[in-house]
Amino acid sequence: MTVDTPFGDGVIHTQRVPVSYALAAAAGFFVLLASKNLYDHDYVTGGLCMIATQVALTYAQAIYRARPRPMSDPVLTAIAICVLTVTIDRRGLVGVLWTPPLMLMLHLVTNRRASATFDFCAVLIAVGMTYYQFDGVTAFRVGAILCISSAFAHIYARIMASHQARQEEQRQHLDLMVRCANVGGLEWDAGSRSMQASQRLLDMLGRPPNANQPGWEILEWVHPDDRQRMVSDFFSLLHSRAQPGEVRKTQAHSFRLLTVQGQNLWVHAEAIAVGAQDGSTQKFIATFMDVSQLRAAQADTLAALQRQKELNELRARFVAMASHEFRTPLATILSSAQLIRQYKDRLDANEREDLLQSVETGVLRMTAMLDRILLINKADAQMLEFRPERLNAIALCQSIVDEVEQQFVTPHSSIDTQYELPEAVGDYDPKLLRHILGNLLSNAIKYSANSGPVVFKVHRQGGNTVFEVQDQGIGIPPSDLPELFEPFHRGSNVLDIKGTGLGLTIVKKSVEMHGGDIAVQSELGRGTCFRVTLANATPSTV
Repeated sequence: MTVDTPFGDGVIHTQRVPVSYALAAAAGFFVLLASKNLYDHDYVTGGLCMIATQVALTYAQAIYRARPRPMSDPVLTAIAICVLTVTIDRRGLVGVLWTPPLMLMLHLVTNRRASATFDFCAVLIAVGMTYYQFDGVTAFRVGAILCISSAFAHIYARIMASHQARQEEQRQHLDLMVRCANVGGLEWDAGSRSMQASQRLLDMLGRPPNANQPGWEILEWVHPDDRQRMVSDFFSLLHSRAQPGEVRKTQAHSFRLLTVQGQNLWVHAEAIAVGAQDGSTQKFIATFMDVSQLRAAQADTLAALQRQKELNELRARFVAMASHEFRTPLATILSSAQLIRQYKDRLDANEREDLLQSVETGVLRMTAMLDRILLINKADAQMLEFRPERLNAIALCQSIVDEVEQQFVTPHSSIDTQYELPEAVGDYDPKLLRHILGNLLSNAIKYSANSGPVVFKVHRQGGNTVFEVQDQGIGIPPSDLPELFEPFHRGSNVLDIKGTGLGLTIVKKSVEMHGGDIAVQSELGRGTCFRVTLANATPSTV
């Protein structure tokens, strides 16, 4: 009869080797008895000795390999009692010699109740049959010796059980500490030549199938980009040579493990290896600490620092822009006010009007700049109003072109318009569309002075309307393109061309409100082309 339960009572991992050796010694004793009985032509007793030898060796191998019990405790106890009875009946006192090793074997491989039952039955059988075959004195001596043997077997089994309890308590305590530290373990030894992962490591991986089975490898659950580095920097320790008993340790490494759910798990890994007598590795132990949350926190911190750096740069650009852009109109307003105050009686009507116009122009200039800043703040706070309406896109575009051409009255401020819309009617926010096209056309003329006309093309592409503004100006350096739409950012080649660095930011926000897209192509010294794509359908308002 066989059962599939593993050994529990009395046998733990650290006691497998000594218990196996004790059973092997008992098997050796049974071999000697078998040889003696076979030599005396007592084949029945010799056969029983061989059965006992086979049972002892089977249990020794099962304990050493941590395999299930070969048979249940009651069956083994019944077999041992029958063997002992037959042996004493046939061999007398020689058969009594079987009792101590059988007691030891039962105490080592069965539970306390089964071993106590065998001890009690063995003493009764041995004493009763000795008294029947010999005399009372011999029976008393046999009983005393067997009681002492039973006590020693019991004491040895209890010592092992106590040792097991202490080790189990220490193991649980260590396991709790490891679990609290969120650390998984991996062990390899030269005996089994297979990797054994701790429960915590398997939990970290999401309980992979066939874990800790023959052929299971942790490398199967390492990110493909980190496998070669783990082999060369980590598991190379496993195959290196060392002095007997030498302990070698790897440097700490960070790797990505793949969970069963396909997620990346960052771990901080360290390992040690112990050298065997022949210079190879006897044992290899690795620990894996889950640092995914730590790395996420570091990433958040770095992102916050980067954002703070960007905010500092933005503040510096704003201060520089404000001090530059506000100084000129404020100086004009101040000087005009002083002239009016000091010379109000000498100024004629035209001169007073010119001074008042200068004040009004300066105020309007600063007001327009503040309005741009407020517009960007509203967009960032998702408070920018978006009110699309059905309108004639060509008429609106032409109106914007006329306004820009009046603003820049120079020989090279002309705009070449190319309208290729089969249907000019569309749904747009006229205010935001004016921001988009007005800023793009103004920039095109401002940064392409004396370099040829600006081309403004409107056409249909698929279900979208495309607005293209092409100039032949100074172009945009490639290093400035990533931050082109950031507030207060201006190209490094603008020199003394006036500007606030807010126009393209407003363009970007206005395009996003329409659910559209903006792209830019530029070649330094040859010009720039902005391409705005807006859908015809009315997007949902923000």
